[in-house]
Amino acid sequence: KDGFKYKLIDETLNIIKVYYKANIVDYTVKYFFDGEINEEYTTVLTGIVGKEITEYPELDVEGYGVEKVENLPLILTDDANKNIINVYYEKADSKIIVRYVDKLTNQEIELEKVIESKVSKEYDLNNAIKDIEGYVLVEKPTELNVVFIEEEQIVLLYNLPKEHIKNILERIITEYGFEQYLNNFNDESKKLLYNIKIIEEIDR
Repeated sequence: KDGFKYKLIDETLNIIKVYYKANIVDYTVKYFFDGEINEEYTTVLTGIVGKEITEYPELDVEGYGVEKVENLPLILTDDANKNIINVYYEKADSKIIVRYVDKLTNQEIELEKVIESKVSKEYDLNNAIKDIEGYVLVEKPTELNVVFIEEEQIVLLYNLPKEHIKNILERIITEYGFEQYLNNFNDESKKLLYNIKIIEEIDR
């Protein structure tokens, strides 16, 4: 079995018991700044042999952004010396600020995230989306791949309180009935409430 070691125990009574134990191995993330490694940030993590590693701990270093990443994704082998991800940071000349906003009050509900990089580089806003306790994300940019430009960019992610959404749903269903709710949900409401799927999110 990939990623596991096993041994056979108890062959009496024509029964073979097979016990599997995960084959755990280390992998290392190294961080470089302007081409020079900074050992202070080097991080050693663990995983199961054969697992695909697709992400790494991001550093929030003012004035720097990721230039490139080597060996990602990484398939873990049983040789820890080969399980190395290299992350290269360079001085940034552009930034994107992501703000998490309550759609009802326009107040920020979470600390903003600042992403810095070089002009013309791209950033996937999916990496900035987060679960905020008591809220559901209801509005985000149509285009989630943002290109860094010379000017500072601000991206707003709008959220609604779960309690507010739940009250709206209860009112709609009470007034129109569940079937009518499903069949006649207008486009604006669908956009706001993510259709019936929002119930699953609220009751989770």
